[in-house]
Amino acid sequence: MLTVTAVDEVLLSDANLDGIADFLDISPFISLLSSGTFLDQADIDRNGEVNLLDIYPFIGIMSGQ
Repeated sequence: MLTVTAVDEVLLSDANLDGIADFLDISPFISLLSSGTFLDQADIDRNGEVNLLDIYPFIGIMSGQ
């Protein structure tokens, strides 16, 4: 028997959770980094942590790369 579970898609870099990855996410992203709080959308490198390793990929998304 196959069981399928619906999972909401994660929009990487959407740190303010408004459904859009844009410059309004920068301040919440910085807050997450400084507080050590985990948010799946802010874990850009998908290593299970929101940390300094997420900064460069976040900037890449913000710059459209």
